[in-house]
Amino acid sequence: MLFTIAVRTTSRGEGVARALTTEALRRYAGAPEVVVETFGEDNVQGRPARRLYEAFGFVGCEHLARIRKICEPFPECEESLLQDRPLFRVRTRRFAIFNGNASPPRRRWNDFGRSLHFVTDPQEQDALRQDVRLVTSPHHGDRGWMALDLERGEIDWDEIAGLLEAAYRQVANRHLVEQLDAST
Repeated sequence: MLFTIAVRTTSRGEGVARALTTEALRRYAGAPEVVVETFGEDNVQGRPARRLYEAFGFVGCEHLARIRKICEPFPECEESLLQDRPLFRVRTRRFAIFNGNASPPRRRWNDFGRSLHFVTDPQEQDALRQDVRLVTSPHHGDRGWMALDLERGEIDWDEIAGLLEAAYRQVANRHLVEQLDAST
């Protein structure tokens, strides 16, 4: 399994990425599925990589890009990685994780395809559990984390924005929540 292909800035535009991608696809020719997660359309610096993958026939998955866009206005929200999955946090407190098809296999994540995992408000947990699209997350499900399958039916991005904002509010301090309220 291959997780990252990167080309040094000074070597970009010389066909290195095309050669690496060609070789990776040759080596994984028998794989049932080859998935690439790359920069969203709104990331100007990532557009050449995105165009390259599109030239190889990959199609865009905008789930992660939309999640990033939703989290962008949250004060002090940062993105990092947890077990090679995009993790959204406020300082050291986590509030959401994106599990994509290209995420590396880990036993506790095996039953989850493309999905969004998030912390929930304890007062909302019983109501959220009534929704068949939501299940207990393998990431701290015992602490109120839930998961939404992003491959199951139509996605209501307004609903996801609400879930992410509620998750952010669970971990952000009062000052940051006040900043968020003042900006909306």
